[in-house]
Amino acid sequence: CVNGNWCDVAPQTMPAALIDTDCAKDIDGGGWVLVRHAAPGDAWGPFTDSLAGTDSVGTQGDGKSAHHWTVKWDNQPAN
Repeated sequence: CVNGNWCDVAPQTMPAALIDTDCAKDIDGGGWVLVRHAAPGDAWGPFTDSLAGTDSVGTQGDGKSAHHWTVKWDNQPAN
């Protein structure tokens, strides 16, 4: 993904509500889940987990959200 989005978790392990179709079709064969988004204009956002997947910040949106958000993914297996 672009513009501060992270697509890190295998889709079969996440609830359907977390699957972001902006990423799902385009990266390495598709099927990815958007788990973090940094809003435009801010270098990284309020995340403090060093990409460990332990933060839960904001209300989940999509890759075009105007606000920062992330969902926890530390307990999800990665592909």
